[in-house]
Amino acid sequence: MKHDIERWEKPVLNYLGVLLSGKFADAERTLERYERKAQTPHEKRLVHALRGIFHAYQSDDRDSLIFKIFLEGGDKARARELAELLKNHAAVFDESDPYFWVWQVILKNRERLPTPHKLRVEERSVEHVVEENPAGEPDKNV
Repeated sequence: MKHDIERWEKPVLNYLGVLLSGKFADAERTLERYERKAQTPHEKRLVHALRGIFHAYQSDDRDSLIFKIFLEGGDKARARELAELLKNHAAVFDESDPYFWVWQVILKNRERLPTPHKLRVEERSVEHVVEENPAGEPDKNV
């Protein structure tokens, strides 16, 4: 199984770069292209996993794994810990399931992926509030 999906690592990372940049139309077109390209059941399962990531990210599901990785898995040690937990979980079910492989690829390449645009917007919002009111004083105009 591994050999037929290993060729998908670069396309998976490219797709995630587009998705996490907030280019939803481009990400959707990429998924449609991947769906046409997927031949084997493993490849189709891989694309299915990517579709789930798309829906979780687009709907801003902060409880989803894609957000948890960026909110809680910021450093290498935490990413390795999440990868190990996922590997143990996969062993209980089906280690050859491409769903788990996709998440391993994401965790392995966490630092190479862009910060999700939805989180960058929040960071800028916090910085903006601090710049307007650096001392944290109550707003007397309210």
